[in-house]
Amino acid sequence: MKKNISYLSSALSPDVFYRPAVATLIILILGALVYSSTLSVPFYLDDKTSIVINPDIKDINNFTDLSAFAGNRVIGKLTFALNYAMHGLDVTGYHIFNITVHIINALLVYWLVLQIFRTPFFSKAAHGHEIFPSTDSDFSDRLAGFLALFSAMLFVVHPVQTQAVTYICQRYASLTTMFYLLAVVSYSVSRNALVPTKRIIGYAVSLLSVILAMKTKEIAFTLPFIIILYECIFFPGTAKTRILRTLPFLLTLLIIPLSLAGTQDVATALISRADEATRLGTDLPRLDYVFTQCRVIVTYIRLLFFPINQMLDYDYPIYRSFLDPDVFFSFFLLLVLVVLAVVGIVASRKKYRILRLISFGIVWFLLTLSVESSVIPIADVIFEHRLYLPSVGFVLSITSTLILCGALLAGKIYSVRSGITMIFLLLAIYISALGVAAYKRNEIWVRPIMFWEDALRKSPRKARSYCCLGAAYVNIGRFDKAIALCETAVALKPDYLYGRINLGFAYYCSGFIDKAIEHYLAALQLNPNSAEAHLNLSLAYKKKGLFEKAAEHERLAKTINRDIFRDKRHSSSN
Repeated sequence: MKKNISYLSSALSPDVFYRPAVATLIILILGALVYSSTLSVPFYLDDKTSIVINPDIKDINNFTDLSAFAGNRVIGKLTFALNYAMHGLDVTGYHIFNITVHIINALLVYWLVLQIFRTPFFSKAAHGHEIFPSTDSDFSDRLAGFLALFSAMLFVVHPVQTQAVTYICQRYASLTTMFYLLAVVSYSVSRNALVPTKRIIGYAVSLLSVILAMKTKEIAFTLPFIIILYECIFFPGTAKTRILRTLPFLLTLLIIPLSLAGTQDVATALISRADEATRLGTDLPRLDYVFTQCRVIVTYIRLLFFPINQMLDYDYPIYRSFLDPDVFFSFFLLLVLVVLAVVGIVASRKKYRILRLISFGIVWFLLTLSVESSVIPIADVIFEHRLYLPSVGFVLSITSTLILCGALLAGKIYSVRSGITMIFLLLAIYISALGVAAYKRNEIWVRPIMFWEDALRKSPRKARSYCCLGAAYVNIGRFDKAIALCETAVALKPDYLYGRINLGFAYYCSGFIDKAIEHYLAALQLNPNSAEAHLNLSLAYKKKGLFEKAAEHERLAKTINRDIFRDKRHSSSN
């Protein structure tokens, strides 16, 4: 058996797989295969407000004025505007863009790992012991290449990424991640470079990427801290030189607060809007949100290891006490991760430098989650697309840990190379299984009825899922089914604006105009500035022959959002 495993080791570790060109091709093929079925996935939820009825993206001239770039998320909005300018509301182009960004991100993960192994901490001249246990420098170099490849493969096929890629408007998360990774990779290129010109270009690209990330989504706020961490744990230097080198990145921390506050009377706005700007659509107390997020992060970790029961719309409980066993033990687990990261950094000074990469991955995971999983309450306490950027840290840690375990454990039985080959086999099987699961998950996204029925099986008391399933049945003419589902949504959540609108629309399509008007009026009581409710009420009044009332509500709808008239469907899937 020992002979057979050694043979496998030599067969599975040829130089050809170590070459970047071959690794790039593998990543491209995997990404294309996993997402090949998503080109016809329709718009869901926030896609409507972000794209379908968003007037800002319907005219590319909105982005020709530099003042437009003072707002937040402008880079993501610009990409939607470019998509709309090229092909309107045809979803295919939007999906091609998202898939391309995802594959680029996987390639950047690959290059990030290679760059880490080129830093002084891992260089041959700097280390006085093995990077991996009992390996010569040549084999360690090859292992670094395989670690980079497997990290990128795991990233590109993981099912938890499907929401950030297939759900069109969550491009904000994947696009920010692209600039985020490019910033770190470029910074590392700059620091590893021997030629001054390359150093300057790499540094400039890194700084520009930070700015673009900040203008794409607020999760980029952690990027300067990741670059400081990267500088401190992989490169030598004094405190003074590190401060001077990273100061421009620290200054970019002002971008997001200024974008959220606006450009006029910035100081006053930052103070007066501090509470408003640090909560999104919820009055949930901050401490309750923190307690809940302790549990949510553990759920995220479970999803990364075992991506089962995935859904878009979680019915997640709110935790209100730190002493709740679920919260307490979740906090303890997160504390253990922090301790492991610190211990790994310290231990890597004396033995097995790969421990530092594991620790870097843990810190990356926790730090990049901190914007959405800490003290800033968000209406939806859990969403899978929030794992997209943190998952980079996960893939770095898990692949490094597995290869280290292969060298430590299996090497004692056979040989280090044979032991690591066994780990490669396990990783290949795991990645294949994840790829199949991701493909199957994407197939569900293609069919809205199947998608929302799947969500309701997993969260049977979620009003929004009933509402969205009702909207899907309206689209195929099953108005009776749609009415029943939307009635359930309203019963679960009487103050649900879109539940009222969709229920009214289902009644309208069924010919029950008075019932439709009743629910549209109820929707306007919840939100008098709902353009959809005004427009739908206008149509209902026209059907009743009440043209003056119809004209008034049509005028109000146009005043609130002129672009709503481009959407021929007046129900909502929100």
